[in-house]
Amino acid sequence: MELPLGYNNNSLYGLKQVWNTRVYCVFIALTDARYKQSKVYYLLFIQLQESSLIVILVCVNDVILVGKDVKKVQKLKRFLNDWFKLKDLGNLKYLLGI
Repeated sequence: MELPLGYNNNSLYGLKQVWNTRVYCVFIALTDARYKQSKVYYLLFIQLQESSLIVILVCVNDVILVGKDVKKVQKLKRFLNDWFKLKDLGNLKYLLGI
């Protein structure tokens, strides 16, 4: 594994900053797309349109997508995959080892 340019071996904090900035930019785009950000947990986003509900929850580097409208969930996956390399693990079986 190689560090990005401009970082040395003591730059782990800097890597966290880069990750947080990237995540923040993506979720700003989500709020523009009518997702509401939770005031309690800032990495929880909910979109409610007509009878369609989609929930996005980010825990560390895991993203949980929940929704009844399969087409909208697939579209959201494609959007997120443009920003991050995603790996679809199918139905949720555990989160953070639980």
